[in-house]
Amino acid sequence: MSNDPKSMAWLQDEILQKGAAIAESLRTGVGSGSAVPNLAWDVGRLGAHIVSIPLIHGKAQDSHLPFPDVGEIDAFSDANAAEVGSTDPGELADLLVPKLQTYLDRLGDDPEASAKFYEHDANVREVAGTAYSELLLHHVDLIGATHEPASKAKISGEQARAAFRGLFPLSRHFVNTEVARKCQGVIHIHLTGSDGGDHWTTTVSGDAAVTTPGKPDKADFHTRAEPSALLRASLGRGNQVMALLTGQIIGYGRNPMLGYRSQNLFLDV
Repeated sequence: MSNDPKSMAWLQDEILQKGAAIAESLRTGVGSGSAVPNLAWDVGRLGAHIVSIPLIHGKAQDSHLPFPDVGEIDAFSDANAAEVGSTDPGELADLLVPKLQTYLDRLGDDPEASAKFYEHDANVREVAGTAYSELLLHHVDLIGATHEPASKAKISGEQARAAFRGLFPLSRHFVNTEVARKCQGVIHIHLTGSDGGDHWTTTVSGDAAVTTPGKPDKADFHTRAEPSALLRASLGRGNQVMALLTGQIIGYGRNPMLGYRSQNLFLDV
């Protein structure tokens, strides 16, 4: 394992560790039919979805796999969960880490190597980071049902930054075009960290919104955020208003309406 959070070795180890932590939560004795707070799924359905993550992302590397239309996402997810073949928490716990290891072996060790996110071209770091984001957030969902301490699924700043290294570059494929047309401009995102953090630039033009690494020369709006707070708020696992009030997320700039209008710039898929 590398101690460098920007290395592929670090990300691989983190994915396996998170898988092991989720498996431990699935083995707490929670029932398959136990409700998951804030989700329509029960524990069995959520667990099957989590195990399906490395399966479906791995399948995309070997065959053309179009992302479903928005109205078909639920049926697509149900079919992939059913392919896992179980909703028993203990059985799912036994499956998860081996399936993640197979997925990582398929991706390989070169973070810049070509890979696929469904039918879209990407690199290994991006697709692994996106899968990692799902594991992080679904563990938060799961402990709502297992009643384990929140610290069990706490997302660190480094973990969130690794997830965003996948989510941000791939977000260009999931733009809400209606929102994009109303928020043209350049947004600078600073994810804080002890090493100075990461800077990203989202450029919204026409129907497109493309996020690239680095700080722009000029921006119409700036967001400075604690990474885990932004990850949770962006994907519905945190209170954005509270994050703003507590200073975990700060927005400012010459066009403050751009920050407001861009809140739903990307589709929730």
